[in-house]
Amino acid sequence: MNKESGGQVAGAHQRARQPKQKEQRRESILAAATELFLSQPQQLPTAAQIAQRCGLAKGTLYLYFDSKEAIYLSLLEQAIAGWFERVQRELRRPQVEGLEALVELLLSCQLQPLLLPLASLTLTLENGLGNHDLLAYRTRQKQRFKQTAEAIQQYCRTTTSNLSSPSAAVHSALPPLWQSYAQLIGLWQVTQTPTQLARVRQSPINLSSAVSFDESSKYVLTLIWQSWLQAGPDKSQKQGLVQQLFGRR
Repeated sequence: MNKESGGQVAGAHQRARQPKQKEQRRESILAAATELFLSQPQQLPTAAQIAQRCGLAKGTLYLYFDSKEAIYLSLLEQAIAGWFERVQRELRRPQVEGLEALVELLLSCQLQPLLLPLASLTLTLENGLGNHDLLAYRTRQKQRFKQTAEAIQQYCRTTTSNLSSPSAAVHSALPPLWQSYAQLIGLWQVTQTPTQLARVRQSPINLSSAVSFDESSKYVLTLIWQSWLQAGPDKSQKQGLVQQLFGRR
């Protein structure tokens, strides 16, 4: 392998030695992985394809990431961080009020094009990590969800809108936030069209033509958060959601 030149940026076939160069190399790998995945989101690119895309030897790529799964979990982590940063930032704005506004903020996950496609592959991606890295990843994700749930609770305790509810002071917003995330992933999956059916819009087995992600996700998230807001000390959130979804008493 060629030695570094005196410049600040390492060439594609040169080994990055300085911290800034290593970070630039890492970002170039993530950028290449993003481009490849977005061009064919129903198939996870191989490490060799990613390395070729950014002009690296496959072995060099493994100096920065242990596996292709680690690359895509890093991208998923960035997408979730961007989503939650937006939610927390917007919740601090006085113009944002009401249940509908909260649901719309959560639906802003769609502004992160990698989020739902990669989230639907979470189990596959996590299985590609070692125990230590997986634990660290799960810990960071748990903290992000916790911080965002706390921001939602604070907003609901202080707002003068129809979100004001004793439930915000009694129940954690973490369970409905996790439920919202899970529902978004599931709805995204069933509303996608497989490549082989992309041209057969009226196929009886093409669910995406019958289910609208936008309408369905807004409906389900509204139920989840209404249930949380209405839950009293003696009424669990889960019970309230089941009653609304299935009409059971």
